[in-house]
Amino acid sequence: VSTTAGLLLARRSADPADGIAFTLRDLAASGRWLTGVGLLPLGAAFVAAAIVDLTAGSEFLGNAEAARIASRPFLVFVTGISAVLNPPSLLAGRQRDRREGRRLSRIARLTVIGSGLALLVWTGFDWWGNPMAWLVPEAYTVAGLTAVTIVTFVLFGMLFSDESQLIGGGRELDIFKIYLIGTLVQIPIAFTAPVTESYALILSILGFGIVRLIGYPPALRRLYLPPT
Repeated sequence: VSTTAGLLLARRSADPADGIAFTLRDLAASGRWLTGVGLLPLGAAFVAAAIVDLTAGSEFLGNAEAARIASRPFLVFVTGISAVLNPPSLLAGRQRDRREGRRLSRIARLTVIGSGLALLVWTGFDWWGNPMAWLVPEAYTVAGLTAVTIVTFVLFGMLFSDESQLIGGGRELDIFKIYLIGTLVQIPIAFTAPVTESYALILSILGFGIVRLIGYPPALRRLYLPPT
């Protein structure tokens, strides 16, 4: 409801912008790979969760979900930071500005890693100064689960500028390929649930994140290759 209200208010107060008027067909053509980028992690997460539930039990899936909820404030923070840094990152990729792209990536990494470490110390473990320990006590029934979840979210969050640069530079297909490989890595890891138990789901997401961490640097190098 809040998102719909915000969109309506923004539309009412926005002035017409100069530029190309896109049709639905234009948007569908330019965004077909990004649609896949949006759907693949959601689909992979759903399938991985189902696998954990079927192979190990709903109790372990519940513990993983509780840890995710306890780590949620960090994702909200990353969303806010990305709203600031994504537009210039898109522009850097579009203009093939390697220096500016590296600067923005460095800012994103330092900000996300620094805030993630702070949150890890504060809410990663069960201690008297952690408000999440009494708001979501289930997140701390498995030792270290929330800490691993926060570390995984840091790995995902610190790459948002890199991804925006690739989108701005028209490398959506590269991102789609990386996400496809990440999906093929994530789902098999979920089958370790009988052994890894409550950790299975977040470890599968961590596998996806490692694929992104490995895949983005070469994609960025191709983006910023000097024209021949």
